[in-house]
Amino acid sequence: MSQHYGYDAGKKKTQSYQIIRKYRDMKHHKGSGKSIIATARKMSTVIYTMLKNKEPFDELKMAYVTEYKEIQAAVFDVALAEDKSA
Repeated sequence: MSQHYGYDAGKKKTQSYQIIRKYRDMKHHKGSGKSIIATARKMSTVIYTMLKNKEPFDELKMAYVTEYKEIQAAVFDVALAEDKSA
């Protein structure tokens, strides 16, 4: 059995993205067809906003909301610690 190393690694990486979790939750309630359309629309909105604002892709923004807030809090704490030591 041959596996593509990059494909499997990327697939595991995206499983924690907020949009993927919402898709899985919606799939149980509305079915896969409507869930795919809603997810594609959300992805196109994200891509349009990135292109419009000339922003690079930020993985942290795609993280699940609680994980993103924890990351932001940790960065803020580090910044405060650096300000106090300066």
